[in-house]
Amino acid sequence: DYRKYARKLARKDTVSFAEARTSEEVNAIFDTLLRQRLARFEKLGRFDLLARPEVAAFYRDVALNGLADGSTRLFALKCGAATVATFYALTHRDTFHGLMISIDDEAWRSYSPGALTYSQTIEWARRQGLAYYDLAVGVPEYKTAMGLEGVQVLEFTEVLTTRGMIAARSREAADKLEAFVRRHPALFERLRRLRRALRRATTRARPT
Repeated sequence: DYRKYARKLARKDTVSFAEARTSEEVNAIFDTLLRQRLARFEKLGRFDLLARPEVAAFYRDVALNGLADGSTRLFALKCGAATVATFYALTHRDTFHGLMISIDDEAWRSYSPGALTYSQTIEWARRQGLAYYDLAVGVPEYKTAMGLEGVQVLEFTEVLTTRGMIAARSREAADKLEAFVRRHPALFERLRRLRRALRRATTRARPT
């Protein structure tokens, strides 16, 4: 499938896949990632934490600081001069941690840029001698199709203050509520449609 997608994209223009190696390249790829993700999430009626300037600034700083030791990696899939997808990842010891992917959804959807980007980063990780490829939490269909295996994820919370205790209990209650909703698909789908409608309405109501 990946080879088929690559041939299809190559018929349009020259295809390249590159890793950011300078601060200028990091900023350019991150700017594209930010633009593509926010556009896609807005279209879906979903909220992306990168919409918060302080969160976007944090991830940009991590990417820039990670240039020196290679702990942070930014990649760009290009067709001619157009960046059709980006990928933000961390490397630690023998593991590649994929954090964020973005695609130019409108113009390139039929070329499966997301699948091509995953295949390219898998090959890159193998060339680097990395033993594990981690695509974070969640089990969407595309991860299963890639042959990835799930592992148990554990969380440790240590409460140090009263404020921290309140936050931890609130988080615990929210997690239990989310788990309950996810066990009831019909309710989950209704709430998701309602959330999308509210976010679209909020977006339309913002002053320009």
